[in-house]
Amino acid sequence: MAFHDKQFCELTQLQYDAASKTFWGELYSFPVFLQLIPRRNAMLFRLIADAPFSEDPAVRKEKLEQWQMAHSGISALNYKERCLSCVMSLASKDSEKAAANLLSALTALAADLQWKGCCMACGSPFGYKPYLLDGGGVTVCAGCKEHLEQKMQESLNDHAMIKPNIPGVVLGAVLGAAALFLLTFFVLKLSFLSFLTSYAGVFLTLYLIKKCGRKLTKPAVVFGMALCLGVGLAAPVLDYAGIITDFNKENCVAAMEQIENIDRLRSLSESMSDAEWAAAQNAAGKHFTKAQMDDMYEQAHMILSHQSFITTLQDMPEILQMDVYSEVKVELIKCFLIIGIAIIGSAVIVATPMLKESAGIHSLRELGL
Repeated sequence: MAFHDKQFCELTQLQYDAASKTFWGELYSFPVFLQLIPRRNAMLFRLIADAPFSEDPAVRKEKLEQWQMAHSGISALNYKERCLSCVMSLASKDSEKAAANLLSALTALAADLQWKGCCMACGSPFGYKPYLLDGGGVTVCAGCKEHLEQKMQESLNDHAMIKPNIPGVVLGAVLGAAALFLLTFFVLKLSFLSFLTSYAGVFLTLYLIKKCGRKLTKPAVVFGMALCLGVGLAAPVLDYAGIITDFNKENCVAAMEQIENIDRLRSLSESMSDAEWAAAQNAAGKHFTKAQMDDMYEQAHMILSHQSFITTLQDMPEILQMDVYSEVKVELIKCFLIIGIAIIGSAVIVATPMLKESAGIHSLRELGL
């Protein structure tokens, strides 16, 4: 569903930061931020305000719960650390107008509760400006900005001192890759592929590397993703090796009969001249060249000689060259492409923010500059 940012800005008088997909500005003296989440058809709402000191937190919580129940399209409404936040679901029709109405209702709620717009860090009602801290909307005054930047630099220095635990990195990568293999193999057994299994496996691998290895680094990510890619591609190979083995067992008798028939045809063809052989084929209504008989014999022999999973797995490259397994080869290639793209794509999506977090990297950007 398309959300028209220009139309929404006209309705609310907010400004739009395209890089972060964030609407920002002041409504009724309250600094507000709305981050658009297109894939969820929702917006993350944040209003920065200080509640009166005399306000009872329990009473406030009850009022917020009652207000949320009375307004559709609002979920996870919460006030914490001078920030009123919630998730605004976008309507299927006139989503811009519906979102503007919800925004107006939320700011009216803050006004009714006698909150005051302020610096999110210290609560000062003066001199604050809108910023994006790690992509989230905040308000910071000049004094708090200097302190915040100092804390960000300290975090960067502290994280730089942390050295990764190599055995822990290896353990985390192996455990995560094993989980990815089990997930992928399980969905293949259900006869379908899922991008979610690759995403979940990659996320779990990077999380375990960070947890067991104390720190996530680029070499650790490369190592972990190489393992994930290896086991992710191994899962369909094992799955299709089992399918081929079952096929071979089901066609064992037919393959034996085919070998016996071809042996008889070969013995007959050796005792006949070319003209006699051609006449015999015409009489039977079947025509086989020697090359065709050789191919049929080889395929039947391949079926008979691969009745166990291990032998099938060992000879998969040779097996997939046979015409009788052409459909399996196509499906296996399709699996390779889907799993490979899913794992690499998931790694790019998941690793970037996790690397920043592990390195202690934070970003603070003033809006409107």
